[in-house]
Amino acid sequence: MPSILLTPAEEQLINRFILLPIVRQVLERDKQVIEECCLSFYDVYGEVFDQAIRAVSIDIRHTKQLIFENKIRYKKNGILNYEIYVRGWQHHIHYHHIFAKQWVQKRLETYLLN
Repeated sequence: MPSILLTPAEEQLINRFILLPIVRQVLERDKQVIEECCLSFYDVYGEVFDQAIRAVSIDIRHTKQLIFENKIRYKKNGILNYEIYVRGWQHHIHYHHIFAKQWVQKRLETYLLN
């Protein structure tokens, strides 16, 4: 990512915009797996996952609002491949899967452990 043309705040906002939906997908998939396991205390685990999914959804909504307010436009070319338009500049952003995995894992810890 050409960080020379992006401010740190814009870079952080774009990361959140692209990767937070993946966090929600992971939580939803994990919740479904736990449902299918027939755990004896599913209600407790299910509630933890529901709270985390709600928190991620709120953060996604807020991030999309900031993207709109900052007039950042985007075109999705793949799961981790985007064209971003900021202040008239075009940026090609492609996240390596290891970076994405680490970022998502940190956010999962934040949402599930707090």
